[in-house]
Amino acid sequence: MWGFDGKPIGLIALLDQKPMENRQMAESILKLVSVRAAGELERLQSMAALRASEEKNRTILHSTSDGFWLIDSTGRVLEVNKASCDMLGYTRDEFLKMHMAEIDSEDTPEEMAARIARIQNTGSEVFEARHRHKNGSVFEVEVSTSLLPNSGGQIVSFSRDITERKKTQIRMAQMKRLSSLGTLAAGVAHEINQPLQALKVTADGMAYWMDQGKTMEPEQLKGNCQRISRQADRISSIVKRLRDYVNRVQSEGVEEVNLNDALKRTLELLGQRLKAHDIILREELSADPPVISGNSGRLEEVIINLLVNALQAMDSAGPSIKEIVARTELQSEKVILEVFNSGSTIPQDIIDKIFDPFFTTKINSENMGLGLSIVHSIVSAHAGHISVSNKDAGVSFRIEFPRYKQKVDV
Repeated sequence: MWGFDGKPIGLIALLDQKPMENRQMAESILKLVSVRAAGELERLQSMAALRASEEKNRTILHSTSDGFWLIDSTGRVLEVNKASCDMLGYTRDEFLKMHMAEIDSEDTPEEMAARIARIQNTGSEVFEARHRHKNGSVFEVEVSTSLLPNSGGQIVSFSRDITERKKTQIRMAQMKRLSSLGTLAAGVAHEINQPLQALKVTADGMAYWMDQGKTMEPEQLKGNCQRISRQADRISSIVKRLRDYVNRVQSEGVEEVNLNDALKRTLELLGQRLKAHDIILREELSADPPVISGNSGRLEEVIINLLVNALQAMDSAGPSIKEIVARTELQSEKVILEVFNSGSTIPQDIIDKIFDPFFTTKINSENMGLGLSIVHSIVSAHAGHISVSNKDAGVSFRIEFPRYKQKVDV
């Protein structure tokens, strides 16, 4: 029993007794009891703090929009949050009877076991997957996983529905492709216009001659027909090159690509347009074939965008001499493609932004600011690296590709 002073009654009586030894023993007992009482109080406070922390974490987990799974070392589900139930349509009790392989629509139990082993080895993994809803529908998610320390191999997994993000990415890709085709169409329209004009002049001349009531000598008539035929063949050739280019772009095939050949094919499409803008074109091509692994159509798309970007830059800057230098180089482990133009240099405050989608310095133009973004994405897909620098009062785009060894996914 305790007294009003907070001390045990028995100890109070003991403290009042003699001799001195009894008092010292009582004080020792009192100190021991006080220490134990303080320890118990601290334990209770720690338990209360732990319960508060657990409640806070539980509240956070159930309020987040990301699905949460706690799984054991075999992939069995141990715990989920409300978002998981809302995301896939199962109740918590149903989840606790499931394996994660039943949730991921593409992973077999063997593949799931391999993934768990990787996470346990590396400590974490982020990847994209496809979850299957209870109603059978499938949707894409981004999954972030972490190994839970001192838990016997348990893994914490968060899933985020990225369906809308994927739709946005598809729309962006479509816009980039439309921008690229629009750039090419402008060049092709210019190329076709020249033979069309020549064909029209010849045909109009013949019609005017006949309107005057004059007859043409057979040889003259034959020569006019031959000129018309040659111009028609020229238009046909331009259309064929365009069709071949589109087919190469649409092809998903990966092959050995000689950048010298890709550059020459591109200049066939844009050569006349460059000449019409009084641009001097210099080719400095590697004597040894600069071969890389990739998709020829998409690589030509890179060159087209770089050349058109150079053309537009020089039209805006208006230098006295308009010059484009296209250079290829073969190094020990790399293939270099460089496109230089003599337009004005790029201000340092924006040079790091030019590969960003929709970034453009061409105010009040129809330019969408996607050309260099397209270039960057294609180069990255080919395991390459692109950089830009101000050089010799102009701008140089330098691309480094791995030299051909084996196929890559693009």
